[in-house]
Amino acid sequence: GNRPLWHYIQSTTKKNLRDITDYQMKFMAYCPLAYGAKGALYYTYESIPSNYGLNYHDAIINPHGNVTKKYYLTKIINYYMSYIAGPIIMSNSCVGTYHVSQEPTNEKIPARQILSSTNKYVKSISNKNILVGIFKNKASNNYFLMLINESSSDLQKIKISLPKTKSIMAYPNSYNYRGSVEQHELKTTQNKMLWK
Repeated sequence: GNRPLWHYIQSTTKKNLRDITDYQMKFMAYCPLAYGAKGALYYTYESIPSNYGLNYHDAIINPHGNVTKKYYLTKIINYYMSYIAGPIIMSNSCVGTYHVSQEPTNEKIPARQILSSTNKYVKSISNKNILVGIFKNKASNNYFLMLINESSSDLQKIKISLPKTKSIMAYPNSYNYRGSVEQHELKTTQNKMLWK
């Protein structure tokens, strides 16, 4: 309904399991944003001390108050959510979230959540590992696409086909984001844009 959705980003696991990877942490941070999540918490920010007997890997801050390697990734995620994704999500309405396919995880995704060529916002996306969140500005006729890579592999190029000719601007991507909020215009041909 109209209630804001918040989500947890898992930063650690028990030591009998594999520790959280950079890819997993970024995915847990950004995927819910494509669905319009308006808040994020970390589980856990500080490592759980071993005297509790829970035996977890280090989180973002170790039990002695020092930063771990996860701190630096968290810093990038937090900057990106605060200065790029957050303002778009907080001031716009999520009008749809679609998977291009069931890959890479082969989950059984309901047909209504799979991007179809009849979609009124986006006709097609060339990479099958993409999740797209579509946001509409309440005061103007501007739309924002949030593309989430569901695969752990890096993507080189993505072609997006739109139903009508549009002027397309791109914000920085989240990969090693360092604080720039500059937009640049994407080249479009025949209602298609190329995202690099």
